[in-house]
Amino acid sequence: METLGLQEILALAFKVPAQPGIYFLIRNGEVVYVGQSAIPMRRLGDHARDKIFDSVAFVPCPLEDVKKVERQYIKQFQPVYNGDEKRRFQIRAKDLPPSSLHRAAASVRPANKRPC
Repeated sequence: METLGLQEILALAFKVPAQPGIYFLIRNGEVVYVGQSAIPMRRLGDHARDKIFDSVAFVPCPLEDVKKVERQYIKQFQPVYNGDEKRRFQIRAKDLPPSSLHRAAASVRPANKRPC
């Protein structure tokens, strides 16, 4: 594969928001998580570890309004990852390959036993 030149890379670049706002994690055209942050790009790395999404959207919002606006969007879209813990696990499990589920189940220990 031939590499891209600087001008081609710059044409693909996009501005990273450096302001507070509401961000949306999207999978297959559906909003799966709504979050708010003073520095949204910092939060995306955290979500990449435990949520499955293929794109992100961002809406700037004054810092004093982010919690209220986030709640409004959660109510509007009812994203699966903003739901209760049982529902979140079911959604994640559905999206993982069977081999991952086997490893996850094998790593669960009863609460009353010590790990080896």
